[in-house]
Amino acid sequence: MMEWEDPTEASAPCDQEKGSEEAMFLQVYHRWVQPVYRYTLACLRNQADAEDVTSQTFLAVLKAGRPYLNSPKFQALLFRIARNKVIDLVRSQKRRAFVPLEEWILPENQTPEWTLEESLILRKAIGGLPEDDQELLRLRYIAGLEHQTIADLLGRSNAAVRKAIYRLIQRLKVEVGVQDAQ
Repeated sequence: MMEWEDPTEASAPCDQEKGSEEAMFLQVYHRWVQPVYRYTLACLRNQADAEDVTSQTFLAVLKAGRPYLNSPKFQALLFRIARNKVIDLVRSQKRRAFVPLEEWILPENQTPEWTLEESLILRKAIGGLPEDDQELLRLRYIAGLEHQTIADLLGRSNAAVRKAIYRLIQRLKVEVGVQDAQ
């Protein structure tokens, strides 16, 4: 797979003067394929399905053409397409859409400073969150989207998204027993 570039570097995916629509699409694809793939994999927990949904997402972008590529809310639109494609696949297969977020935030052996007990407590706490709250965390920490992009995607204000994520983190800290260093 190709190297991932930080999607938060710019809100617009490409310059309007960059040339042909194909060149614009390739620039968008290279910048966003990894975040979209990670998001779909977190939702579906199946590599083949995630690859298919990622491909379908970018085919939809290609069909939409230049106006879509130059949209100031491109990131939100891109992840809305990906999210809808995930939902479509799940409906067609009649299986649960999302994997518990706790399995993706703390993969085994990734956080050696955590004890097994702490890791299990956090996994349980995240698994106990409502699906909408888990989706917020997936979009922020797995897909790596900025608060404003998540707000655009979910039709909420930036402040509401920031506050919701902050409250989720605080609730998880309390449940897990983590104290802030002050």
